[in-house]
Amino acid sequence: TALMFKTFYPDMRKRLAAKNGKLLGKKIFKSIHDGFGGSLRVLCSAGAPIKKEVADFYYAAGFNIMITYGASETNIPTIGNTPEDITTDTCGVPYPAISLKISDEGEMLIKSPYMMVGYFRDEEATKEAFDKDGWFRTGDLGNIDEKGHVHVTGRLKENIVLATGKKIAPDDIEEKYSDLPGVKELVICGVPVNNADYDEVQAFVVPERLSAESLEKIRREITERGATLIQNMRIAKTHFVEKIPRTSLQKPKKVSSQEKGS
Repeated sequence: TALMFKTFYPDMRKRLAAKNGKLLGKKIFKSIHDGFGGSLRVLCSAGAPIKKEVADFYYAAGFNIMITYGASETNIPTIGNTPEDITTDTCGVPYPAISLKISDEGEMLIKSPYMMVGYFRDEEATKEAFDKDGWFRTGDLGNIDEKGHVHVTGRLKENIVLATGKKIAPDDIEEKYSDLPGVKELVICGVPVNNADYDEVQAFVVPERLSAESLEKIRREITERGATLIQNMRIAKTHFVEKIPRTSLQKPKKVSSQEKGS
């Protein structure tokens, strides 16, 4: 299936725009449709980012892949793709009656008639959740492209502050090291430098094997990969761990990892 996918769909977006593209996908990937029961029409993705290549695959296979974004505080979903305007690399557009803007820090701010009034019996948390004009602070970084589609790029509190003062999302760095051999999982964090106002780029790695030879090989791979990247993308220190702390939604808890690196 993977070989057929690469052979027949080298330019995913162009082919999917062709007439009867989805019907062709349903025929070629009939076994996948049968595996889902044969009548599944829509796949929804939410709660965590979906890789573009994964979304591309299911879309090419003939499924409507609906990538959405939201939060409990804003009465999810808030932003999403529609059957008439499906993308595989964005969260789509704000739904009706939802207002979205990007702050000077790059944070996504939302206002709608559906969002919460505040946190139950927690005035301090409620005050911190909204700006002075009543916009809900999502804590997520994002941007809006020329077509109005929303790209979520990371978490504000996870941003890495470089020595130059520039801020960079750890996800952008993780992407550069995502295919290292011998690595089960890799998470990038900005760990504050002592007596300084910037962070050091550090990696927390779950290796496939814990042998000294395997760990040394991973260190070499990280160094060699970093040598091909700009300075901002280079890992200064690597920590080998048995597992990455996770949130209740199974997302990597990067703040906890930062504390371990301190």
